[in-house]
Formats: sequence, structure tokens, C-alpha cells
Amino acid sequence: MSRLSIATATATLTWTTILFIALLHPVTVVAQSISDPKPTLAVGPGSLGYVYLGCYNETLDITNDRAIYGGNVTKSTDMTVEECLEACKGRNYDYAGLEYTSECWCGPYLSDLSQKLEDTQCDLGCAGNNSEACGGALRVSVYKLESSSAVRGSSGLVSVHLAAALALTVCVVTITL
Repeated sequence: MSRLSIATATATLTWTTILFIALLHPVTVVAQSISDPKPTLAVGPGSLGYVYLGCYNETLDITNDRAIYGGNVTKSTDMTVEECLEACKGRNYDYAGLEYTSECWCGPYLSDLSQKLEDTQCDLGCAGNNSEACGGALRVSVYKLESSSAVRGSSGLVSVHLAAALALTVCVVTITL
């Protein structure tokens, strides 16, 4: 046999082996992907007066502002829902949002351009606890601060707003007299 024939026979055998393995491999991968579904992430109910609002889209493609804006961001390789809520509470921000496993966005505003999505869209686990949902790629798990004394419909909340309005009115009257 000539060198060319041996090389051709070896190349044919090699390609046949590769083709045979390639045909078997996708079947195994498909079987694994069907039997191993992506785990469901737990949504933290909130704490420290924060309640979970839902998963929202980021607004960078619409405007230069973030979904949660007017505040700051903290990044941590140990990020958890609790760590983010503590950081935002410590800075007195009404909104806390977790994005892309390790980002915690705090701010006084949630953009009107940000839309609520299905919770499954926030599909990345937190860097510090991968069983908790920490947003996703351009997806934010959003929490809002509700004062422990501010219960919806409570007369205490109304009286606080009324007292503030009266103080403003007295101030205006005093200035104009």
C-alpha cells in the first residue's frame, strides 16, 4: 500500500469515528436537558419593611436611567436579598433591586418605563445564595419599603400627611402676612 492510500484510509477511519461519536453525543445531551430542568429560584418575601414587588425590566435601552434610579449601586461577590435590603434601608431608600447576581440598586424611584415581568424572567441566583432570585441580565428583582407603621388605610398615615400639609400651609400664611 502506498503512503497516500494509508493516509486516506486513516483519515477515512478517523472521520467515520468522529461522525459516529457526533451522532451519539447530541442524543445524550438532549436526554440530559430533558431530565435536568433548571431549578426554580426562591423569591425572598422581603424584610426590614421591604416587600417584594416583582421582576422588572431594566430601562437602559429606553433612557439613560436605571429602573431604580436616583440612588446608588453596591456590588458584592456575596450578595443576598437580605444584604441588599440592609444596604438600601441603611441609606433610607424606598426601592431596592437585585440584578445580575451581585448588583444591589437602591433609590427613591422606580421608573414608570420599567414594566413588570413574569417572576421567571429574574432567573439568576444571588452570588451569596444561589437559591434566591437576584434578577437577571437586564432584569431586576424589585422590593419597596413599606413603613411598619404605614398600613394601607390606617388613620395614622393620613394624619401624618395632614399634619405635613397643615405645617406647609401655616408656613405659607406666615410668609405672606
